[in-house]
Amino acid sequence: PLPRSKKQKFAEKNLSSTYIGEVSKLSKKNISRAINLLLQCSPTVYYTNPLTNRRNHHRLTFLTLTFSCSKIVSLREEYKKSLLPLLRWLKEVKKVENYVWKAEYQKRGQLHYHITTNKFIEWTELRNKWNYIQKQNGYLQEYFEKNKHYDVNSTDVHAVYKIKDIESYLIKYMNKEVISNNNEDNLPINQNKVKGKIWGCSDRSEEHTSELQS
Repeated sequence: PLPRSKKQKFAEKNLSSTYIGEVSKLSKKNISRAINLLLQCSPTVYYTNPLTNRRNHHRLTFLTLTFSCSKIVSLREEYKKSLLPLLRWLKEVKKVENYVWKAEYQKRGQLHYHITTNKFIEWTELRNKWNYIQKQNGYLQEYFEKNKHYDVNSTDVHAVYKIKDIESYLIKYMNKEVISNNNEDNLPINQNKVKGKIWGCSDRSEEHTSELQS
């Protein structure tokens, strides 16, 4: 094989860091570019609420996906098992073209995801889809045995209204390292670096960041 250039080695090192919870220099640049592109594609939309007859506005929506089982799930496994099917549904069914997502851990040590998009998603649709994915993966059986239904409150949807500098806010949040409190890899205390992809963006953003790097 041909020897790798310094640029290739640098990119490989930064990419591998992203998969253990670290936000590398290259990742920070890509995150900033992805967020900047998302905001460029997200003009404020004004509409009238038919129930209240009030004038409202919308630009970005924050979606939160939570795992409802007591079992601590794996970041590396859930990217393919749970997050990708949800993102595929957003793109193919809800026609979401622009988004960025970030993995994070709750205080109890459980994984959850945050997705920022410029399209409003109705909360019942998101919950139904996420719970369907959870049920398919066996994560709602414990809840069902206790409550006799699968309609667990596993998602949250809210629009962004009160954040003045949304770009700085998103970049700061997305650049946080992801540290697991559950010690899923049996690492020493304070060294619980996770293994798996911790952030991503829509295809359009990926193409844009790739073009800027070339």
